[in-house]
Amino acid sequence: MGKQSKSSPTKKKIPNSDDDGVDDNVVVGDDDDGNDSVVPMEMSDDEYQDLVSQVKELTLEEAQEEWMESCRYGDVDVVRALAENFTIAPLIEYAHPDSGNTGLHLASANGHTNIIKLLVRIHRHSFTSNSSGNTPLHWAAANGQVSVVEFWTSQSIVEVDVLKKNNFGRSALTEGFSSEKEGVVKAILEHDSATEEKLLSTSGAKNPNQQMEDGEEEELEQHVHYFFDKEQPLKIRELAMKNADNPFADTDRPDQDTTGLSIWSASLVMARWMKDKAKNDFWKDSSVLELGSGCGVPGLMVATSSQSSLPRKMYLTDLNPQTVENLQHNIELNEVNDFVLSSCMDWDDQSTWPEEKVDYVIGSDLIYIKTLVPLLMSVIFGTVKPGGKFLYVCPDKGRDGLDAFVEAMKSQCPGWSEQVASQDYHANPLTNDDDEECFLHFQELSSLTYMLYEFPIPDSVL
Repeated sequence: MGKQSKSSPTKKKIPNSDDDGVDDNVVVGDDDDGNDSVVPMEMSDDEYQDLVSQVKELTLEEAQEEWMESCRYGDVDVVRALAENFTIAPLIEYAHPDSGNTGLHLASANGHTNIIKLLVRIHRHSFTSNSSGNTPLHWAAANGQVSVVEFWTSQSIVEVDVLKKNNFGRSALTEGFSSEKEGVVKAILEHDSATEEKLLSTSGAKNPNQQMEDGEEEELEQHVHYFFDKEQPLKIRELAMKNADNPFADTDRPDQDTTGLSIWSASLVMARWMKDKAKNDFWKDSSVLELGSGCGVPGLMVATSSQSSLPRKMYLTDLNPQTVENLQHNIELNEVNDFVLSSCMDWDDQSTWPEEKVDYVIGSDLIYIKTLVPLLMSVIFGTVKPGGKFLYVCPDKGRDGLDAFVEAMKSQCPGWSEQVASQDYHANPLTNDDDEECFLHFQELSSLTYMLYEFPIPDSVL
């Protein structure tokens, strides 16, 4: 995403032949707010005429493919030429057969506001959801495209609901918070659909008079991903997060944190690191504890990556009961339940910790608030054997308390090491090689830098 356009058979827009006083290199429309919408040409008239000649030679199928590529890479004059030389409906209604993405999704994800204005204000492109329930606003918010989000939340041509959830229970507001772009969150919260009443109704708080029937369980959207190895894929189910607009829950009720129901990009980076470690029999006959396992991607990679490097015992832990239920499901899905255990582990309650001290503790993206630092350190030093190691993966910035945690661990663990995750660790982990699906689910793989930390645990802690 966001690359420069590849060499294209198309390129521009037909200038006006009549003398109506309008600049031939500009398209002017009028949106429903009464504001002029100007999408200027990016090439000369001669260049555009050459482009039109090329466009007229395309079949409809070729035009649809070119339409999608041009929306993705920001070739506004190619989009303009296609729209003016083909019947518009087969272009603006075209969606990728697998992902359901339209040109508007691709333009929104990559920040091409000029193309979005052209499609919406001039050609009245509809605001549809793709196969995973994501609208163009979801994609813009997830990728931190401030100007696009501001356009979607300020226009009145198409109806936008910033709290509408996709198939994974995530709204544009949820994606906005994940992007950590203040402008994105501000624009979404100021939209009319983000009323206090609606925010409360989507927060997961139930009317006390509305109770589940005995034995009734809430059904969540689910999706099973196949990762890394086409022959022997790691199979991981993720569920839609409950309370997706406030998944971290209140500090007084950490067991209500539902972030572990989804797969986070840091866990995919860590899984690749764990697989590389297994090449040298790193895990052989060891005991391993994963903290904050979520869906269990790194831990299950340790348990499945190499028959010659299998641990003796593997503990996958989290606090939220439904997250742990899903962990157990993924253990069984990968057929490693003979030596991999799942359990609810409360960092503040030692009775929930494994009875034995382990050789290795692993974790990814565990710190998101500074007050957790002392608690996490007490868990690490309380569960790892002297001479063991704590392995950690996290973004290089953007997490409250991260710097304090890393510096504290370095001061306690002589011989620590750190490295930037290689680009190989950021590659598409899906066995179907679908880059659009990868971007849809794991945007942070391509947008963040990840650090790999290895902390040897000393015999005594200062």
